[in-house]
Parts: sequence; C-alpha cells; structure tokens
Amino acid sequence: MDVSVIIPVYNPGNYLLEAVESVYASDSLDKINYEIILVNDGSTDKYTLMILNALNTKEHLKIIDQKNQGPAAARNTGIRNSSGKCLLFLDADNKIRGKFMQTAVRFLKSDSADIVHGNPHFFGDSNEIRFKTGHFDMNSMLYTNHIDMCTAMKRSVWEQLGGFDESRVLIGFEDWEFWIRAGAAGMKFRFVDDVLYDYRINNKSLLSTKNVPNNIDKVYDYVYTKHQKYIFNAYRSLYPQYMVCQQYQNQSVQNLIGLIGEQWRQRCMYQLYRVRNVIKRIIR
Repeated sequence: MDVSVIIPVYNPGNYLLEAVESVYASDSLDKINYEIILVNDGSTDKYTLMILNALNTKEHLKIIDQKNQGPAAARNTGIRNSSGKCLLFLDADNKIRGKFMQTAVRFLKSDSADIVHGNPHFFGDSNEIRFKTGHFDMNSMLYTNHIDMCTAMKRSVWEQLGGFDESRVLIGFEDWEFWIRAGAAGMKFRFVDDVLYDYRINNKSLLSTKNVPNNIDKVYDYVYTKHQKYIFNAYRSLYPQYMVCQQYQNQSVQNLIGLIGEQWRQRCMYQLYRVRNVIKRIIR
C-alpha cells in the first residue's frame, strides 16, 4: 500500500463527505495504491453516524469505531489499522488539493523527505489567515506551531517516535508536540511552497470553543516540561524577543508588531505574552 489517508471523526460530521471526496478527487489515483481510514472516535450525533454508514460501501475506505479518546488516539488507532508506507493526515472538516497526495508520495519515496507539508487555503466562516507556515525551524516551533496536521509522512516516522501523544491536555495541539519530537529526532521536513489543502475556519470548532488562555497555559506547561532540554537550547534565540516584549509590553499591538519585525506581523498580543512566559519558565 502506497498511502493511507487517516481521518479522525467526531460529531458533528457536517463536512466529512467533502473531506472524503477531496481524497477521491486526487490526481493520478490510477498510479497510487491508497486507502482511506475513518476512525469514528465515539460519535453520538445521528447525522454523523448516518454519514459514516453511507460511506461504509465506498471503495478503498475502511471505518473503525472506538470510544471517544481524542484526535491523537484516533489517529494512532487509524495508523495501527492501516498498511500504507506513507501516511496522509486529514481532518474531517478540511479538504486536500488534487496535487497533495501525488506530490507527497514523490518526495517521500525519493527519500528526500520524511515529512511533507505545504500551504493552506483558508475558507469557511472566514478567509482570514490564521497561521503562516514555512520551512521547519526548531526554535520557532518551540515558540508556536507553524505546521498544520494536514501533512504526509513516512510510516517509519510515526513508528520511530512512538505515535502521537494521547494526553487529553494536548487535544488540538498534539501535532505541535509531535513536530517538536520529529525535529529533535532529525527528521527531514519538506515544505512545498504551494497550496496543498483547504483549511476550514469554523467558529464552532474544537479550538475556537476552548478557553484559549487557560488551555494554552496548560498546553505550554505540559510541552515544556516534557521537552525541557530543547527549551533551554532555544534560550539564546528567544531571550531577545523576551526583552523586546518587556520593553514594549505597554505599547499598542500595532506598535509592537511594527517594532518586532516581519516574522511577527501575523502574531497577536497574546502570542507575545506567551514568549514572556516561556522565558520566565526557563530562567525560573
């Protein structure tokens, strides 16, 4: 099997059909041996269950049911029940572009990359840019995630790293912790500077409905405790940013963004607040 597309599903499954159809619309499927693994993570919504039942007869598609354990556990379950040498991760409310699978397979099979990721197109309740991706950088990754879960990777990466961390503290952020481990293990990230997937902005989504400040603190405490040695290695890189935040913390958001430079232009005030807390934890 060339590719296993892993899609965790939890109610509501309003957009699941679009996600699945985007896989079937991929380029050169006649040359790629693929499968779609849907992991029903304890859905109770009647509409979602109806859609899953309707999809059960689709070719190249398998549905696995489990009790609700969170998206990281659902992905791990899907992978354990898959056979692809390459893994492509897709959320149930997003879509992949036609070229994604073919592009990923080419890079992964040529051994020029262990993980392949690209640019998103934002759509849905807003088309506002929510994050800006790019080439993997460990110091930047320690600060905040800049690679979405919609990636492709060699199966051996997941095996070597022991899968996704299933702690419920990380729900919605399990990809970030995984990328830190992948970078620390020396995995080769390949950034394709092209739109490879459509990222739906849903104001009722998991991340949008969280108590973000409180949850972010718990997430950062968990990740930084788990990866203390990498945080200390990044100290010198982060410290100047901390000093800027300290000096200008009472300025307006616009002034802060202008003072700190281009790499910060898509950041918000709370993200700057995080940097201060990061350094405080390091030097405490």
